[in-house]
Amino acid sequence: MGVFSDESVLSPEFLPEDLPGRDAELHAIADALRPALTGRRPVPLFIYGKTGTGKTSSVKNVIREFKEHADAVMLYVNCWQNYTRQSVLSELSTALGEPLPRRGLASDEIFSRIIEAVRQKHAVPILVLDEADRLFVGGEERILYDLTRATENYGVSFGIVCISNDFAAFSRLDDRIRSAFLGGKIEFKPYTPIELREILQQRARKAFQHNACPAEVIGMCAAHASKKGGDARVAIEALWLAGRNAEKRDASSITANDVKIALKSEHVEQAQGVSEGEAKVIVALKAAGGSLTSGELYKHFSGASARSVRNYVQSLEAKRMITIKEIALKQGRSRVIELR
Repeated sequence: MGVFSDESVLSPEFLPEDLPGRDAELHAIADALRPALTGRRPVPLFIYGKTGTGKTSSVKNVIREFKEHADAVMLYVNCWQNYTRQSVLSELSTALGEPLPRRGLASDEIFSRIIEAVRQKHAVPILVLDEADRLFVGGEERILYDLTRATENYGVSFGIVCISNDFAAFSRLDDRIRSAFLGGKIEFKPYTPIELREILQQRARKAFQHNACPAEVIGMCAAHASKKGGDARVAIEALWLAGRNAEKRDASSITANDVKIALKSEHVEQAQGVSEGEAKVIVALKAAGGSLTSGELYKHFSGASARSVRNYVQSLEAKRMITIKEIALKQGRSRVIELR
């Protein structure tokens, strides 16, 4: 039968109904955005904190609750996949029911269509920009000026939520943009050991068979994640790998040794200062012995575009965490990505 009852509960994509230790942050996000539901201007938000502190899950949780009680346009955009002003505006235009012609349009023309659509709908769309610092790196932050100044320039409003691992990115913004977010900065601090334990207990109740996950196991995974900076993703990954180790033994419960083996795995060692996508590149490289061709790396990213993976790789190269070199293969040229 194995130890799992619903393994997906431990996946990075799982969105829990409750977020232990984040009540204050959830209320702050909801209070800032709620005016949009009644056609009023919400407070622009800049949400920041280290990886694995619940930023994205908290915002998605609030948006999910809003959707259950209101008919409003709410759009989530990952800026590693849509990292230009034009691509973000294109996503917003489509969400507003204004698909773009195949020939494409200039950014300013797309923005004009968006403004007109918002006027006609008498709506206040909410736009979540996850990994927003990717826009800043590429010099595409004008989108923030467009949207935060829309009320005074065009008479329409937008709800804007920027999520970032890097607060320093906020300080590098133009003063005209930064001033719009001064009243809406929310910091997500690392989880405490008690909060990490509560998160794992909540997940374990749904993920595992009854009595398959002893308290000792949860305590070990929580303590490890606490040492790694209070990263809940590290804790959940460790618990998942421990469960997989138990399944390999065909056991009915997880042991402390299953956890010890999991903690030795490179999968649970996430580098600090990198995004989730970048961390996945590092994990794939470590699992392969430190080197992969670009084609081999893409196989680790089912569901992600090749462009997104290239962005992760380029960012890691800029951070001097990997090297890239061209090689000749029978089927043509390829790139080899290696850990430094």
